[in-house]
Parts: sequence; structure tokens; C-alpha cells
Amino acid sequence: MHKKLVNWLIKFPYLFIFSIIFFEVGTILLIFQIQLISQLINKTIFINQSLDQLTKPIILIVVLIIFRGFFNFSGDVLAKKVAQKIKSLFRKKITDNLFQNNMDRRTHSGDLVTIFYDRIEAIEDYYTLFLPQVVLSILIPASVLFFVFPIDLLSGMVFILTAPLIPFFMFLIGRFSEKINKNQWRSLSNLSTFFLDSIRGMKTILIFNQQENHIKRIKRANDDYVHKSMSVLRITFLSALVLELLSTLSIAVVAVEVGLRLLYFKITFEQAFFILLIAPEFYLPLRNLGLRYHVAMNGVEAYKDIHSFITKKEISENRETATFTNKYVQKLNVEHLSIQYFSQNSPMISDFTYCFEKGKHYGIVGANGSGKSTFFHVLLRFIKPMEGKISIDGFEIGDIPRKQYYSLFSWLPQSPAIFNGSILENLLIANPENDLNNLEKILKIVELNDFIDTLPNNYHTEIQEFGKTISSGQKQRIGLARLLLRNSYIILCDEPTSFLDPISEQIISKVLEDYRKDKILLTIAHRIQTIQKADELLFFQKDKPISSGTFDNLMANNIEFQQFIKFYFGEKFND
Repeated sequence: MHKKLVNWLIKFPYLFIFSIIFFEVGTILLIFQIQLISQLINKTIFINQSLDQLTKPIILIVVLIIFRGFFNFSGDVLAKKVAQKIKSLFRKKITDNLFQNNMDRRTHSGDLVTIFYDRIEAIEDYYTLFLPQVVLSILIPASVLFFVFPIDLLSGMVFILTAPLIPFFMFLIGRFSEKINKNQWRSLSNLSTFFLDSIRGMKTILIFNQQENHIKRIKRANDDYVHKSMSVLRITFLSALVLELLSTLSIAVVAVEVGLRLLYFKITFEQAFFILLIAPEFYLPLRNLGLRYHVAMNGVEAYKDIHSFITKKEISENRETATFTNKYVQKLNVEHLSIQYFSQNSPMISDFTYCFEKGKHYGIVGANGSGKSTFFHVLLRFIKPMEGKISIDGFEIGDIPRKQYYSLFSWLPQSPAIFNGSILENLLIANPENDLNNLEKILKIVELNDFIDTLPNNYHTEIQEFGKTISSGQKQRIGLARLLLRNSYIILCDEPTSFLDPISEQIISKVLEDYRKDKILLTIAHRIQTIQKADELLFFQKDKPISSGTFDNLMANNIEFQQFIKFYFGEKFND
């Protein structure tokens, strides 16, 4: 057994204990049922009792069968409930780490999806099949021996001598198949990651006409997983054969010794028949334990990845001690900020110092790869800077508790995330505490109320994931409504008016312009209208210092900025 997996049962001990008790009660009822059956057969054959005399034991056998089914079913339900609670706990811990940004940013999202679903689901069989079977493989044989020894000492000794053979061979086969199981899990993880990348990059694959080559790569990844899965199945079938053979031979030994003594009248028919009926039930839990050992290995391998995800912590987490008390954010200070990725030879952002003030709109401009998104990631504490610090009204951001820190921010991307659910659910995800009156006011501001009124169920109309059933403008207005519902002090935008019709663009621009009066608004700007309207511009250049100023100032004094504007927006800006 895996110690760390077993330790999680401490959180739900009673459910597991009661499931074992129900299984054990079911076993005791089975033993009494077999005793009644052996008595019934003995009375029918050797005593010649009539059907009227046998009615009572037959009814009692039926009752025992019903109660045994009830207790076994209840044990299964409780074991499932334990597994579901532990799986929910694992998912909650992983989710908490994700939201608290304690996860390694270099972790591939495909690996995360695999762990969040496949790995955690693999844990269920460990708790529902293997762990109960470990306990039952001790309790059930002990219960059988308790009834067999008073009846026939020799049969009890045969049971004790042959029983250890099954777990011994199970252990030998398990050690041989452990490495093969690891390879299968690794191959599954690679396949899941590759499949997710393929879905995300489908458009790129089609653009570059790489369908055939990519299909070949998918086939190779699939064949690798199939090959490793077949290796595991071969071991599984081999172990099943060995366990069945051992249990069958053990039952045969019991049958021979009981049959010979019955032949010489050393044992009664009723006793012999009872022992023959109970022998398969004695070896069954040991045989099941062997068969479920592969389930246990899958669960252990899955937990190794899960454990690494639920225990990752950031070093800076202990710094979160300050309490941010300002009613409004006045200033966001960046001092001597330097950021460098591990794969780069030089910093992407070097020695950047700037002060963002309340009530101003700051445009972040620059070519792709110049560090605009990286700067946002630092602000959101997704990336830890190499040097320098960022503070909000004198509070260094690493000292502010994450929940309180993220409440200061709102984020409006080019394409807001739309989830499968109602429009109301998609809106209130930004702030579940908002009432409908405030929501209706905000919907009027973003001019989304007329659209909602045309829907069959108004707020409760279901929309598909990614907003497939609504337009880009409606999606962006939902994102804008979320921003207003959050009512945060620092607004981060990634050109929210991209790919929109003129009316939607005008609405969103106007709302942001009105809303930012007591906020700090930072926009990664890709459109010339946004760049020109910004109060201040920050011009990011790769391997060069960040320039700042108004649009007119930069156009007049910064040659690189002039060239950037001319290259991206045409010669009409040529002085």
C-alpha cells in the first residue's frame, strides 16, 4: 500500500470503516448461507425430508441472499463516496494552487488537463477496489477459518498453508510490471499533451498544409501508447492466469483431502459439502487482491503526479503579510524592473522605472516579442522579476495577500472567455455578489440589455462554450460588463476593440473612457485609434530601454517609434 494515499483516508475515516463493516457483514451472511445450503442438501438426500419441512430453510436462504446483496451494495456505495470525496479534495487543492499562482508556469497545459481528469480518475479504483480488498483479504479468510477450524482442523491447515502462495506470486509479478506501468502512464501523458496541442494548432496546421505530416505524428504517438498498453495487458493476463491456476489447485487439494476422508467416513457429508462450498470463497479475496494489484499500481503512478501538483508552493508565499487598506489605488510604481526568461541570453525588460497614476489611460505599444504581455504577467504575479520591485501605494505587491491583490485588477482581452451556461452565469462569474438591479444598470451602460431582451429566456438563455452562438461584439460586451461588475482599480486590456464592428468599438471605447476616471487603465494597443487616444504611451522594444511619452511627443522625438508607426499603420503618418 502507498502510505501517502492511505493517509488521505484519515479525512473520511468513518465512511471507509463502515464500508469494510458492510462487506464483512455480507461475508458472515454468506458463510451462514453456505451452512444452510449444506444442511438443506444433506436433509434432502440423506434424511429424505419433504418440501414442507424444507420451506423454512429455503426462505431463510433467500432472506440471507437479499440482505447480503444489500450489505455488499452499501459497502460499494460508501467506498465510492470515499473516492469521490478524495477526488474532489485533490481537484480543489490543484485548483486552489492554480488560482493562487503556486503552480510552475512551465507546466504544459496538456499535462495539467491529464492530471486534472485522467490521473485523478485513476485514483478512484485505488480507493474503491484495492484498499477495501486489502482489508477484506485479511478479514474474510480469517472469518472463514473461524467457522472451518471447529468443523475440520485438517482443511483449516490446508487453507493456511496454501493461502500465502497467491500474494507471493502477485508480489513477484507486480515488481516485474511496475516499470511497464510507468512507461504506459508517461506515454498517455505525452499523447494527451500532443492531442491538446494539435487541437489548439489546427488552424496553423491547415494554413501550412501539414495535415498529412501531422496525421503521421499522431499515428506514431498513438502506436506508442497502444504498444505500451498491450505490454501492460500481457502482464495483466499472465498474472490472472497464475492467480487462477494457484487458487484452482488449492481448491483441488482441499477437494481431494475432503473427498478421501469422506470416502472412509472420516467426515460427514454435510461438513465436507460445507468446506467444498466455502473453499472458493476463502481464496476469492486473495485472488481479487492479485487482480486489483494492477489497479493499485495505476493509482500510485497517478498519485505521484498529483502529489507534485498539490504540494508546489512559491517561495514568496510567506511574504504575504500586509493588508491593503486604501479605498482607491492612487499609484502603481515600477522600480528598476528587469525580466529575463531562462532561454534568453539578455533581459526582455531591463531597468524599467515608471509611475502609473489614477485617472490616466496608458497605451502599451511595440512589436511582437518586445515584452508587452510579459509586463502584464509580472503585474499579475504570474512571473517573478529578475530584479526590481512593483508597489501599489507603497505596498510591495509580493506582500499583499493574493486574494486581496487580485481584487484590485480587472482583465479585458481581445476575446473574453465564454463558458457553457446561461448568460447570467457568464456575467456573475466576475462578481457573484452583485444583485440584478446593479446588473441591469451595467447592461444598459454596455448596451447589452436590448440583445438579452430578444432571447427566449432572457438572462437564463444558455450559450455555448467559446460564445459560438453569439457575435464577437456581444462576447466583448459580456467581457466589458464583467469588468464593470468587478469594479476594480487597475484595468488591464489587450486591445478590446480588435475584430469588432464600428458600433461595438465605439461603445466599448466610450465605456472604458468614462469608467477609467478614477482607475488606472493599461491597454496593449494594436490599433492606431487606441494609441492616439491614450494619455501616455510606453513603447516597448526588444533589447532596448522602454520609451514613454504622448503620441505627439514620441512621433516628434523618437525615430524608432516613428518607424514602428509607419511600418504598422502606413505612410500617412510621414511628417
